[in-house]
Amino acid sequence: GVQWHHVEAYADGLWVALGTHISTPGADGSSPATPDPRPVLGWITWDGSDATPVLRNMRMFTTGMFHSFASSGDDLIVGGTVESLIITSDEEVEPINVPAAMVVSDHEDTVWFIGALGSEGISTYKNGVLEVHQLSRPVPVDVSDAGAQDAFIHVHGTDADGAPIQWSIDITADGSIESGRGFLNLLFLLGGGILLAMMLMYAVEQLKTSA
Repeated sequence: GVQWHHVEAYADGLWVALGTHISTPGADGSSPATPDPRPVLGWITWDGSDATPVLRNMRMFTTGMFHSFASSGDDLIVGGTVESLIITSDEEVEPINVPAAMVVSDHEDTVWFIGALGSEGISTYKNGVLEVHQLSRPVPVDVSDAGAQDAFIHVHGTDADGAPIQWSIDITADGSIESGRGFLNLLFLLGGGILLAMMLMYAVEQLKTSA
């Protein structure tokens, strides 16, 4: 059967649910001892009254697990461990080959696909455009939760040793200062400012000498 674990409002009276299907041991060709779970997307109608919600239809996918929702404009994004989904405003469902440990929206309506611990890139989605950004170092956190605040995405979880950790991404920088590239940009700006100050001081000294 299907175990439902996440539900999100999609439209008036219509909800999207994420679940996991566990087959009868051995029925789908998997090991009788450990049947393979399969991710499920369900459409539920419910008007918010005392009436029982009704499962209108559902779609089963091949492998992995769906775990989180995020919005970008009129599109609803479903994060999955093997593949994720883009659900458009007309109920079209498009699987995309972007695995994620968590999806989260920022204040600019961009969805961030936070990869698993050790991932070398991070993907974003906005206005129908999917982009992949290479990181200067692998994702340092095994994600348990994520959220957006101001210009930052904050990712919570544990590091490779199991210790609690928070990883923050500055969405306004050309690479987060935490990730390294933004830090190099900061050093460049500081270094440039110091160089200009030194040149100005030298010019002033030359003028004093000439006078």
